[in-house]
Amino acid sequence: MITEEDILNKLKNDIENIEDEINNKEAHNKKNRHIRNIINIGIKLDDILPYAVSAALLFPAYKSLGHTPLMVDTYPQKSYIEMIDSSNGDHFQNKVQSNDIFSSVKYSTRWEINNYGFYERIETTYILNENIDLNNIEYILKMNKTQLDQTFYIMDTEIITEAREEDLNPLYNEDAIVITRVINTNETVIKNEKFETNFFTTLMYLITTYILGKGLKEVKKIIFQEYVKDYLEIKAIKYQEINERRIERLKQILELKKENLSLLSEETSHGKVKIR
Repeated sequence: MITEEDILNKLKNDIENIEDEINNKEAHNKKNRHIRNIINIGIKLDDILPYAVSAALLFPAYKSLGHTPLMVDTYPQKSYIEMIDSSNGDHFQNKVQSNDIFSSVKYSTRWEINNYGFYERIETTYILNENIDLNNIEYILKMNKTQLDQTFYIMDTEIITEAREEDLNPLYNEDAIVITRVINTNETVIKNEKFETNFFTTLMYLITTYILGKGLKEVKKIIFQEYVKDYLEIKAIKYQEINERRIERLKQILELKKENLSLLSEETSHGKVKIR
């Protein structure tokens, strides 16, 4: 049961609060700004929650496929030795990755000047078959062009052109057979994911996160409505800036509450108020 004393105390408390707001406007505005900022953060968090859930669900899925969004992945790759032997007696070797090159037999003419004043050579690449033993290449290096054409299938013929003499590979100063062999070293090297690959992965991750988040947001609206957001927006109204217009309104409310307090106090003292 609400008593006369309860009503009187509430009126007194309301009057004190209103007077405090009017007399300490700046302090209340500072406090209201902080509270309103926190409420606004809560509203924004409620808005982005579906997208955060979407991102959290998709991230491990992408990572399990070996493509981590926003991060450059590293992965082991087998290391190979590229052995290059030519009929001119040149021999080279380099460490490479398996997907960089392939074993091949090529025949190239020497560098010659064409009708346009450029240096050019004609390079023929042959298809290797399983009967060719690249561990015993001496007999291949002794073949001429006709024998190569009869032994292997031609995969490609290309005209190589250079404009400057200093760019000419001296390996082809004479007609040459060049055999490239790829030998497994049974070692691995750590490689970084290419920037283009990571960029595409991250872009697809952001797009799918947005699409899934949009779907989750619609589901949230249907099932849970906007209870949290609506509640916070209502609370934010309570902590608006105290400007001159609001002060005038507070003064009117203050006068009204003081009148009510005076009347109620007077009636209570004469025993006229009975509230149950």
